[in-house]
Amino acid sequence: MLSAMEPSHPQSDRALIALFGYYNQGNFGDDLMAVMIAKYLSGAGYKVRVFGISDEDANDFALQHTSVLADLLDDVSAVVVGGGGLLCRRRYSQQSAQYQKHLATMLDHCERTHIPVMGVSLGGSGQIQLADWQQPALRLVKQAEFCTFRNEEDLRIARTCGRNDFGWHPDLVWLTSYFFPMPKDSGGDKPTIGVNVVGAAYGRRVHWILPRTLEFQTTADVVYVDTTNRQEARLSGRRTDRSVPHATCYRFSGLRRDLSFLSRMELFITNRLHAGMATMSYGGSMISFFGYGKTRLALKTVGRSSNHIGYLTLPHF
Repeated sequence: MLSAMEPSHPQSDRALIALFGYYNQGNFGDDLMAVMIAKYLSGAGYKVRVFGISDEDANDFALQHTSVLADLLDDVSAVVVGGGGLLCRRRYSQQSAQYQKHLATMLDHCERTHIPVMGVSLGGSGQIQLADWQQPALRLVKQAEFCTFRNEEDLRIARTCGRNDFGWHPDLVWLTSYFFPMPKDSGGDKPTIGVNVVGAAYGRRVHWILPRTLEFQTTADVVYVDTTNRQEARLSGRRTDRSVPHATCYRFSGLRRDLSFLSRMELFITNRLHAGMATMSYGGSMISFFGYGKTRLALKTVGRSSNHIGYLTLPHF
């Protein structure tokens, strides 16, 4: 999956690769993929400079990093755009607008200086047509030397702009336990159920069903999880912290600790994507509770559509 993105003509045995993405913005999956890709490239013999990841994650995994775009691109042999929902519709925010601006500026620089650009594990919901992609994302697909997508549906859309040389592989986060093996934890007396259902799912009339169901769950420990790791982040799991009296809370705060936490989950209930996917990678289970389109598509890609709970399957929950 990852070998295809290695630069074909490195300038030296220790060529410097810039890794660009939507990092340190409260999105667990993006931050996880940043470290995964950096670890892979470092293991393949390249020097790597990562854009925007947190100081803590950079220090934990011994990664060179910067938050200044000009510094990221200084003297690099190639740029890898690493993972994330680049092809998803994003609500406008200052962070996403800044990301789009940085992406466009990076592509300008690479085009002007003939630096090859590649993308790996890019994705969306498979439902947005090419004409609706944000311009920097569309330009990346047209300009990139090579890209891989995380589902066949988005690859099919990308090919409508003439890029028949691209490929797809299941989401990189399915390999979490391979990149970050964790010792088997004997755990406590009870299994642990993690819950992270946020945003649109709570605008539905069925939002009360989940806490009501968990309220009578006495055979497992229930933990409400905030996966954003940012105090000010828009997506927060805190809305239901007190819905289940015996539940506890956990806020993501650093990748190494958070992966250890997820590796001990028996079940993770979420409408988001990558924390549940990482849980499954460690052998736990995931339920997509009125999950986003990209979440449903990821489960479909690996033959686990039955893990999704929506209106039609709610009676079986």
